[in-house]
Amino acid sequence: MFHLGQIGPDQKAILSENARAAMQAPTASMAPVNLADVNLSSGSCYGIGWVIDDDDLGKRISHGGGMGGAAAKILMLPGEGIVIAAAANKFCRLPWEIEGDILSALIPGYAEKLAAEREKRREAMAASEKKEYAPVSELLGDWEGAVRTYAGDFPMTLSFKKSGDIHARLGDQLPVLVVNASFSNGRFSGSMAGRLDTGDANRRPWRPQHHLDLDLRLRDGVLNGAIIAIAGNGLSHWCELRRKAASADAERAGADGSPPAGGKP
Repeated sequence: MFHLGQIGPDQKAILSENARAAMQAPTASMAPVNLADVNLSSGSCYGIGWVIDDDDLGKRISHGGGMGGAAAKILMLPGEGIVIAAAANKFCRLPWEIEGDILSALIPGYAEKLAAEREKRREAMAASEKKEYAPVSELLGDWEGAVRTYAGDFPMTLSFKKSGDIHARLGDQLPVLVVNASFSNGRFSGSMAGRLDTGDANRRPWRPQHHLDLDLRLRDGVLNGAIIAIAGNGLSHWCELRRKAASADAERAGADGSPPAGGKP
């Protein structure tokens, strides 16, 4: 209720009204790489600690999440004066389903709009599943850098091939293929086999393996962002890769027929 600007007579404001409003001001797009992400829609933006949506379903300020053994969602509709908080003691979609059911009961026409939005998302997911990753010139070549963790840095390379294959190597592990890859609006995502040798990612001695998800952005010639160890819970680490100059020239020569920089036809 505080975040709706409603403070009770026996309560004291911790933040100023301007600070509260700043938290709810959209500052960056959160367009989901994974369309199955129930927390985000195509127009989702981020403020400070809040996801902001403003579409056919109205203006919504929310945050949700979960991990093994828990799921939770809090949603505010400022225009309606409604706050919904739901939690479950297992990882499931129940908090989101409860939210939809409550709003459908409280707001006339909401159920129909929600059904249309869900159908739109299903169609987008179906289209994305049929679409295969195609190589793009911005990424062709070899990229090298490191994944930063509290246990130290782990060297990493990504090789984007003209065939569309993407080879990844983490530390001294064997090279693997990146699967479920996509690149849109400067954002690259995919999944790879591999493991980060940190204690929290390998806390189960009887099942130490996990896989890694990539969520990287191409910014000023650098690929950086998150590499996430999916080990029961998701553990995010910073990853930064830079293109090898020689590799970039070679890939460009093969891609468009032009000679490498400084070379001969």
